[in-house]
Amino acid sequence: MTPENENLHQALSCLDIDFHETDYAAKGFHADIQVKNSADIREAAGILYEQDYFVGFVTACHTQPATQVLYQFARFDVNHRIMIRCGANENNSVPTISDIFHGADWHERETRDFFGITFDGHPNMAAFILDESDRDLAPLIKTEKKLKSVDDIFGREDADA
Repeated sequence: MTPENENLHQALSCLDIDFHETDYAAKGFHADIQVKNSADIREAAGILYEQDYFVGFVTACHTQPATQVLYQFARFDVNHRIMIRCGANENNSVPTISDIFHGADWHERETRDFFGITFDGHPNMAAFILDESDRDLAPLIKTEKKLKSVDDIFGREDADA
């Protein structure tokens, strides 16, 4: 494991996560981290903030059994980019990280517009891209028959069979 991944894995070890080092050239990030409980995303974000990461983007991927919220973080001082993901809860929401990383504000609003994810505690969940009259449109939500599982989309080619 690279020193950056080792340090980050150690820092996040207090949380219930799956941590997988990835091939940056193939994936575009150095680690894929699944936060198993969406309520822990704020603690994970706080740890990343303390480790000098910045948020690159926030988006989602509509999957079964729950929509995955995707966060990409990176650092300026070293080439280290990570993806953290967590499943939305039964209310289709996750806690906001916009008060920890102010750059997440617009990304969370855009994710609400396109996927219907609510970011609990966000100070201004007003529509960002779509018109308020289209508030519940969520155009990137798939029909049930087109949904794939989390493993189908985020499974690792190096995973044990």
